[in-house]
Amino acid sequence: MKIIAKKTAASNYKKGYPILSSNLINYDYQHEDQGKIVQLLDDKGHFIANAYIGLENKGLGWVFSTNKSQMLDNAFISKKLNAAITKRTNFFNDTLTNAFRLFNGYGDGIGGITVDYYAGYLLINWYNEGIYKYRDLFIQNLIFLVEPKGIYQKFRFKQENYLADDEHIYGQKTPESFFILENGIKYCVDFEDGNMVGIFLDQRHVRKMLTSNFSQGKTVLNTFSYTGAFSIAALAGSAKSTTSVDLAKRSLPKTTDNLKINNFATDQEEIIVEDVFNYFKYALRKEHVFDIAILDPPSFAKSKKRSFSVLKDYSDIVQMITPLVAKNGYIIASTNNSQLPLEKFKYMVEKGIVDHNRSFEIKQIFRLPPDFSVNSAYPQGNYLKVILLKLD
Repeated sequence: MKIIAKKTAASNYKKGYPILSSNLINYDYQHEDQGKIVQLLDDKGHFIANAYIGLENKGLGWVFSTNKSQMLDNAFISKKLNAAITKRTNFFNDTLTNAFRLFNGYGDGIGGITVDYYAGYLLINWYNEGIYKYRDLFIQNLIFLVEPKGIYQKFRFKQENYLADDEHIYGQKTPESFFILENGIKYCVDFEDGNMVGIFLDQRHVRKMLTSNFSQGKTVLNTFSYTGAFSIAALAGSAKSTTSVDLAKRSLPKTTDNLKINNFATDQEEIIVEDVFNYFKYALRKEHVFDIAILDPPSFAKSKKRSFSVLKDYSDIVQMITPLVAKNGYIIASTNNSQLPLEKFKYMVEKGIVDHNRSFEIKQIFRLPPDFSVNSAYPQGNYLKVILLKLD
């Protein structure tokens, strides 16, 4: 099967752009094509690369080789997995951290799949049905190369035949009380609680900063806190107190669990189950101020009273949290939205602060940690943007 790249897009594909986007190729998608290997050609019929069809939110499939004879076979998958594992040797030898990204999709050579390592267990994320058709080859190679205690999987595409029991697919199940280590701190993990497992591994460097002297003696506000991982890191860094705010009811027991396994006093941590926007208004009325304020909202959220989109509304939440930041305090502004370029994100954050006529200085910018490999031909793959700002 052959697909023609549009004339204006051919040069980008020849430079290594990996996604089969509907606006860049001439191809009438058919569901039965999922998993098929296709040849990508330029408008003159010259070969560019081999790709596979796999519909997901990013596009219609992924390029995987510029070798015309290369198939998505056992030898190729084994080679890519082995290279990724070898590249992460230091992580396997780290006694203070035992959770990391083992295989990062196109950053490691095959788009549509990621594999995370959690204290001897693996979690596979399948992002499209096309790559899922090669699941046996991936699983067999991971068992051989890693020898995991057990393997779990998550479907990031609509899977009509999916059952919750299908999440555990090999070896042992995790213990009932399961935690990982990161920079010597414990965090609870649950593979059977929906698509989110309790911690976002890509924020490791930000949490490491919080465990350093940066948090010592400071009051910390952690909004959209989820399981309170940033708060736990701050407490490990001798923060004076932390306040975690999230609308989800499960944030209370899950943050409490993280406190308990680290033997932190519960009176140091206030856990508030509330709409973050309502909390901003309450805290402003009460004239609460914090030394560090953390903003890490989902790309899109909707409650009964409002909806929020990072692409449209990030300046608004910065504007709302800025009055709650003490003099010489800090804002940690974060997003994982791949559609938002870093420069535009910086502008949105800065605009929210300038609205209050406060001067600021960008102290540090965090991107993805090294285990989240990124290919230079696909800069959108470096989706994480975290900006540390100091306010006057």
